[in-house]
Amino acid sequence: MIKFENNYFFLEGKDISYIFRIGKGDYLVHCYFGKKIKMHPTCIVPERFYCWHSWGTDGVKLDEIPQEAPTYGHTDLRRPLVSFGDKISVLKYKSHEIYKGKKELAALPSSLDANEDAETVEITLFDDVQNIEVKLFYTVFESKNTIARHVEVTNKAEDNLKIDSCYSMCIDFEHSDFYETHFPGRWGFEREKVTNPVVRGTLDINNARGGSGHFMNPHVLLHSPHATEKSGDVYSFMLVYSGNHSTLIDTDQRMRTRVMQGINPFGFEWNLSKGETFTSPESLITFSPDGFGGMSRSLHSFIKENIVRGYHKDKPRPILINNWEATYMNFNEEKILSIASLARDLGIELFVLDDGWFGKRNRDNCSLGDWYVNYDKLPSGIDGLAGKVTAMGIKFGLWFEPEMVSPDSDLYRAHPDWAIHAEGIAPALSRDQLVLDLTKKEVQDYVINAVVSILKIAPISYVKRDYNR
Repeated sequence: MIKFENNYFFLEGKDISYIFRIGKGDYLVHCYFGKKIKMHPTCIVPERFYCWHSWGTDGVKLDEIPQEAPTYGHTDLRRPLVSFGDKISVLKYKSHEIYKGKKELAALPSSLDANEDAETVEITLFDDVQNIEVKLFYTVFESKNTIARHVEVTNKAEDNLKIDSCYSMCIDFEHSDFYETHFPGRWGFEREKVTNPVVRGTLDINNARGGSGHFMNPHVLLHSPHATEKSGDVYSFMLVYSGNHSTLIDTDQRMRTRVMQGINPFGFEWNLSKGETFTSPESLITFSPDGFGGMSRSLHSFIKENIVRGYHKDKPRPILINNWEATYMNFNEEKILSIASLARDLGIELFVLDDGWFGKRNRDNCSLGDWYVNYDKLPSGIDGLAGKVTAMGIKFGLWFEPEMVSPDSDLYRAHPDWAIHAEGIAPALSRDQLVLDLTKKEVQDYVINAVVSILKIAPISYVKRDYNR
């Protein structure tokens, strides 16, 4: 699946090829990504990318070269894969390793080698002036048409290193004859399909709201102008990350297109001490020559087999009923047991108790953060109610929104500084809620202990985790 021959890296999935090489000056040059082709390097990258007059110390004008790991300032003034404040970085090939399987990403979600058919090439680049090491990871799957990519940056210098931008992947295409499609949305109108032609300039499909959400999904398509459900080239870029994200489509003066995807650099800064490593999220790149339908089938297959985890991975999900629109917050134990009993008789397998079971939560502008049971509503408590529901032969689930706090709550009155705020500026309410500052260890401990104290006392098999702000 991965071969290295005559300075070329050949990556093959089920029906795709991805090819790049070590070029003049030890820069990584992108050659090809698309439908599977014969693994032969002849004339894949013409020498016109190396100018007749001297540029830099290598006789190479990087602005003209389709790259795998572009940096800014050393004959390339386009957007870089990684940037380090005001430092100009020159990343050159140092070594590589090809191995079976794939490594887990440190503290980040990532794809699995579910079928044990993955192979990874790990490319080490190095900046000799700044003493910065950057590793590029490419994992291909023999049975899939998706490649998983991410980046690791390690500070090898004595001084601290500031990263102010780190994308997970880059592909330089030799033309701009594309349309792009992305999927923004709003409440009640999620995943709107928006399609535009790619034009000269930079399109940044991004989100800086703190979570990916339905406002701007981190999934972008690049495709031939006349692609249909059944025909046409479609490239898919999906970030396995729920934070601020950015997908750049940058078309230069020669109408060549650079695509990069990763963490949104807006508001991003990461400081590395000597020897420390930063790991980017994983980007999944998929190609299909069979239109949007071919791309969808390939990506769905990959997500179901190589992303989804847990007990229900290959099982039908249980049919559930939720009491929210039946009762809102106006319920008691008798009402809940009545709904659960009727649901059981209809063959429903899981009952989920929604918002309103805690604190003094009889209206939606109070008590978030007070994760203790309201015994006026539920005299048997969560443990007693869950026991009665499960005794009927159906499972029990429970609602939480643990990252939020209501100003009208015991928690906020005791710890107003635990909510995210800026000194001298009034807190910004939305839905009568404030957001807890989960960067604080004491807040993390409180939230974890509050949730665990409920989960461990009752037979709770499902958690509805709401995310409203």
